[in-house]
Amino acid sequence: MHTPLLEDLLNKKQGTHLNLSGQNDQLYNDGSVGYYRIGEGLMSFAFFVFTNSSYMVGYTYNERRMENIMKHQFSRNELAYGKEGLDALNNKTVMILGVGGVGSFAAEALARTNIGHIILIDKDDVDITNVNRQIHALTTTVGQSKVTLMEERIKLINPECKVTPLHMFYTDETYEEIFEYDIDYVVDASDTIMYKIHLMKECLKRGIKIISSMGAANKTDPTRFQIADISKTHTDPMAKVIRTKLRKEKIYKGIPVVFSDESPIVIREDVKSYVGNPDAPIRKAQMPPSSNAFVPSVVGLICASYVVNDILKDFPVTRVKDKQ
Repeated sequence: MHTPLLEDLLNKKQGTHLNLSGQNDQLYNDGSVGYYRIGEGLMSFAFFVFTNSSYMVGYTYNERRMENIMKHQFSRNELAYGKEGLDALNNKTVMILGVGGVGSFAAEALARTNIGHIILIDKDDVDITNVNRQIHALTTTVGQSKVTLMEERIKLINPECKVTPLHMFYTDETYEEIFEYDIDYVVDASDTIMYKIHLMKECLKRGIKIISSMGAANKTDPTRFQIADISKTHTDPMAKVIRTKLRKEKIYKGIPVVFSDESPIVIREDVKSYVGNPDAPIRKAQMPPSSNAFVPSVVGLICASYVVNDILKDFPVTRVKDKQ
């Protein structure tokens, strides 16, 4: 039994203007899927599946565009994880500590995977030297807050994502304020070893899941990065220091990290004389490490994938070999 609207549409060819709302109503077709749009913006939509270029069978009629349109920004994710998986992602809060080369790409990936609440923590502003590797860093954004820029970018990807930008560093003085939020996962993309260890201890104590990036600087091969428990790491200098310090705290395992088995490169003597600032108050500024666009970004994406796959472990995908 067809509604009067559907009866009318079934008698029309695609591309026909019905003028039901007075706002350029038109029948569309995209391959095997088509829809009839009524009005603009958040107006109602009617959708149809096309059997060929002119005829339609089956339809749904929905009122809110952001929730119900057949094609949405996460429809490709839904093909793999289903609606239940997307909903599970949307119900999670992920805190990203450090919104630089690693953290900005982790935030981008999580935003594009329908994470519902992203907390961004970083006190730094974009520096010209960030442009080579950080997703929010452009010559036009130098001097602007990293967390503010990332918040704006996430909102352009998913306006319904809740973003909490915290313009601060993680320290002994700020961590309690940070942990007032109801956090499901932490992506540790910071580079200060003392506070990385502090964060790891707090996450273990509070039962919050964490994935921590080890050294991404002075590396050139992104394919050498892998996920392992901190106790299983090797070669990576940062991981070695953290392993040693954690053992002194009676922590021997239980922290998943992203590390590389690539030996760090030696920076060029003919360049470091004018890139570093020997009078800077911190060592990293005195002699900054080398970096590139394709290593820290991959580390950030691996961190994001760890979070997403852990959330979706209760929504297993079907693989080709499983169907044979």
